[in-house]
Amino acid sequence: MYDMRQQISVLVADDHPVVLHGLADMLSGEPDIQVVSLCPNGVVAAQAVKAFRPNVAILDMVMPQLDAVGVLRTIGAETKTNFIVLTASASSDEMQIALDAGAAAILFKDTSADDLIACVRSVAAGERWKSTTSERETMPRSAETATEAVPPRPLSPREFQVAKLVSRGLSNKEVGRLLSLSEGTIKIHLHKIYGKIGVPNRTALAALASSRDAAS
Repeated sequence: MYDMRQQISVLVADDHPVVLHGLADMLSGEPDIQVVSLCPNGVVAAQAVKAFRPNVAILDMVMPQLDAVGVLRTIGAETKTNFIVLTASASSDEMQIALDAGAAAILFKDTSADDLIACVRSVAAGERWKSTTSERETMPRSAETATEAVPPRPLSPREFQVAKLVSRGLSNKEVGRLLSLSEGTIKIHLHKIYGKIGVPNRTALAALASSRDAAS
């Protein structure tokens, strides 16, 4: 059972700076989580895990120089750090390889912020995280573009705010300034919004909002 009084040290590794800092901002907003290192690739992540010995390390599945599985195999049993692997898309075989290499959890990047934070707390307590989103197979590209086949899911209040501002033509930076959020956090919200309502990009989001306004 996780104790909220426990401070969790977290390392984050992702080769996309906007995503890297967005995740850090999201996690740092929790009183029991402290981000101790941000790593742009797997080599730096492996070194930082050994140096900082964080309770939890969040690794992007695919990174230059050394991927998440490479980091896990490099570290081996040298640390008590618990690992979460994030992926945009992965097959069941790829996810099983990561689990066999020592990952405590596999999460897709459209996982909600609440689920990611709950996962961090769970693996920090030494538990394996089971998520329905981590059981999905990689979708063919044609399926990803067939947005009409994706049933819409309700947006959170914050996601609705972001979607409304983006559909008006505001940039991520402008939206972030209005909502007091970083560009990275806005990008993460947008990734989740696209997945929930079944649109591929901000242009499609704006077109959808315009059509709904015209119909109302």
